[in-house]
Amino acid sequence: MRDRRKWDVDFLIATVIPLLIVLVYALPCIIEKRTLGWYGAPPRTGGEAVRFGFSLIALALIVHAWYLPFYRRLPVLRWFLVVAGGLAFLVLGLLWDMWKLLCSR
Repeated sequence: MRDRRKWDVDFLIATVIPLLIVLVYALPCIIEKRTLGWYGAPPRTGGEAVRFGFSLIALALIVHAWYLPFYRRLPVLRWFLVVAGGLAFLVLGLLWDMWKLLCSR
């Protein structure tokens, strides 16, 4: 009984949280090309907001691949999705901004 409950909780985490991240925040950032300004920070606009939205989708892919019980039976696919999501998050989120800063001179 305990294993079934853990499987149900992991399934909900793997489906509900990524879906909420993508539908509530990432897609509006990509479509409207504007983010919310949190804690008084100015909102991101244009290409920066689109990259931020895609970074959130990559983060949702990592959460989905890590927690979905189906992928535990297919470890190669699970790790491929985690690494692909991590690289997409790193490239779209961090390295792109660093590259932009270095090339702006």
